[in-house]
Amino acid sequence: MSINITNKRVLSDRRKRPNHLINRYTLIGIGGKRKAIRRETDKKNLFLLDYYSPRLLIILLSILLLSYVDAYLTLVLIKTNIIVEVNPLMAFHLEQGVMPFILNKFFLTAGSLIILCLFQNNYIAKKGLKFILTVYIAIITYQLYLTHITH
Repeated sequence: MSINITNKRVLSDRRKRPNHLINRYTLIGIGGKRKAIRRETDKKNLFLLDYYSPRLLIILLSILLLSYVDAYLTLVLIKTNIIVEVNPLMAFHLEQGVMPFILNKFFLTAGSLIILCLFQNNYIAKKGLKFILTVYIAIITYQLYLTHITH
């Protein structure tokens, strides 16, 4: 008596399923397997990873910190009548008060950074993070210069 059991697995190729924008690894970053894009064909498509590098975290936190420094220096310089807020959206929030200005600046910056983080492997997102960091450094350098020459 012979039993012929064939183990035919009917599974679809997991690589054909998209990686969900938000998954269990997005927030905690532990256990994710997709750390890099390995195939050239995948580099041309939108490809989300489960792992976010410490370097990316440092860049994101630096931008967020620089955003706070920018908000503080902007408020100081506006209070001393050295500058005016030229961004119409932020000028509107500043008219509502200091706290709405700071909260909206935080949420706009943090929301943008979350999107750039999720799409970190996209060419525009990569360049965008570097550009934002450079612009904030330039703005804060200029603001510090203005505070220095007025005192």
